[in-house]
Amino acid sequence: MLGTGYAFMYLIYPNLLVEKGETDRISMSALIASAADSRTADIERPMIKTVRKTFKKAVSSGRGLFASRDASKSKVTLDPFEFRYLARIFDKQGSSSKGPDRLCADMESGKLYPANRYFEVPRENRLFFNESDKKMAEKRYEPI
Repeated sequence: MLGTGYAFMYLIYPNLLVEKGETDRISMSALIASAADSRTADIERPMIKTVRKTFKKAVSSGRGLFASRDASKSKVTLDPFEFRYLARIFDKQGSSSKGPDRLCADMESGKLYPANRYFEVPRENRLFFNESDKKMAEKRYEPI
């Protein structure tokens, strides 16, 4: 779906840190810990490189939702997670999460943005961190 332009890149730490085939050797929690402590920059990890390349190619080729050939000027005005946030705001049952709640790292610049400033990071450079992973995010990226 990503390659056809009908999906958005939405990376959440620690997803895609563990490479295919590694799960056969040790536990998943140990793999995540070793990947997180690795000196390899997230943007250089093979799976992340593949996902970014696929997304960027769909955008530059004007596929699917990206007929404008520019992710920032796509016909889509909301990323899917933004739509979910808006739905929560208008939820009459009083959802506790009302807006962006994940830190957003710019994998290219090495900067870490607060949740309410994620939109300043180009879509293809975003890596989101849950609040529970804040220390890891601050270890890997420079808070602005």
